[in-house]
Amino acid sequence: MQPIGWTFVSDGEHAGDWYVANIGHVYIEDYGDYDYAHAYEGNYSLYINNNCEYGSSYFVSAQLPFDGSPASISFAYVTPEFEGGYMNNISVAYTTDIGGSWQETDFVEESSEDWTEVTVDLSDVYGDCYIAIVSTDDCGLGTAIDNIVITIGDTKMTAKMDTYAPRSSKSAIRKR
Repeated sequence: MQPIGWTFVSDGEHAGDWYVANIGHVYIEDYGDYDYAHAYEGNYSLYINNNCEYGSSYFVSAQLPFDGSPASISFAYVTPEFEGGYMNNISVAYTTDIGGSWQETDFVEESSEDWTEVTVDLSDVYGDCYIAIVSTDDCGLGTAIDNIVITIGDTKMTAKMDTYAPRSSKSAIRKR
């Protein structure tokens, strides 16, 4: 189940699906073995594992009115690196047409085996826009996000995964 007011979009057949689950199915290397990342806060997180398909998957907000007021998106993420430096990239993008082209705003380029909080400035976004957190697969060990907050002036839109029932509690992700 996806959070209310949010949707999932991919750039084609090679992109993976986002899932809300009680365990972020993101592998964390631990002494030569792999373990799962657990939710950032509470019991659920949003996760994706593309399995080296090299596509991009978008977790997209409802269309929001950006009017020049100070604006930002904040969230927590984990995107561990696979052997050899492979990792999924995270970016934040926006568009006025969900089926059109996306403008990137900022990349989170670091691999993180621990949950990391990030805030991306959206003050340059103007008009009725969709905001997306984008996971681009580069053979990393997956991506998990949680506690998303979009702020426009004094208004906040949140997506805390603990609010939503899981689509699946297990995933058919292969161990590498």
